[in-house]
Amino acid sequence: GQGAAGGGGGASRGGAVAASTIRSRAGDDGSGDEEGGDGTRQRMSWSAEEDEVIVTAVRELGPRWCAVAARLPSRTDQAIRNRWNRLQQRARVQARQAHNMQAMMHSAAGLVGGIGQPGLHT
Repeated sequence: GQGAAGGGGGASRGGAVAASTIRSRAGDDGSGDEEGGDGTRQRMSWSAEEDEVIVTAVRELGPRWCAVAARLPSRTDQAIRNRWNRLQQRARVQARQAHNMQAMMHSAAGLVGGIGQPGLHT
C-alpha cells in the first residue's frame, strides 16, 4: 500500500488537502475535461505554460499530485498525473529518436571518409 504519505485514497491525507481534493474531484473522471452545459465532456487542451508548471512542480515537490494540482486549480490531480506521464513518454521517444539519428550520422561518417580508413582503400 502507499500509506498516508504515498497519495492513496483521500481518507489518508491531511484534512485541508483532502477537502480541497474531494471538491476538485466531484464528478470528475480524471481526464482533465470540463463538463459542458448539456452534461457532455469537453476536452481542454494543455498549454505550454501548464506543462511548464507541471515539470517545475514535479521537480520541486516530486510526484505529489495533490500538491502539484494546487498550482493548477483548473486541473485535477489525476489529470495532471496523466499529463506528466504523457510528457515523460514524449521525452523518451524524442531521446530515442535523437540517439538513433546520432548513431546513423556516426555510421554514415565512417562510410564517407574512405581514404585513411583501414580496409577501405585498395
